[in-house]
Amino acid sequence: MNNTKHEVNGYLFTVSAKQIENEKWRPFAFFELKADFDNQKELIHGVQHSIAAQFDNETEALRAAYEFALAHANSGITGL
Repeated sequence: MNNTKHEVNGYLFTVSAKQIENEKWRPFAFFELKADFDNQKELIHGVQHSIAAQFDNETEALRAAYEFALAHANSGITGL
């Protein structure tokens, strides 16, 4: 799941997790428009979401980021 591009509803997204100071993990989701790639634009805008949650391990954080990204891509609420 980590840094794999997923295509949903005209969006491309990747998810990641970063370990933070208290040995917890914080999830992130990054969105881009698939049409920007299809049109071979030189400048492609993207939006990163930092999800306000902490998890005990990377797997849980990645799963939360994926679920967040999937729901937002499906609803079209990505910030793009």
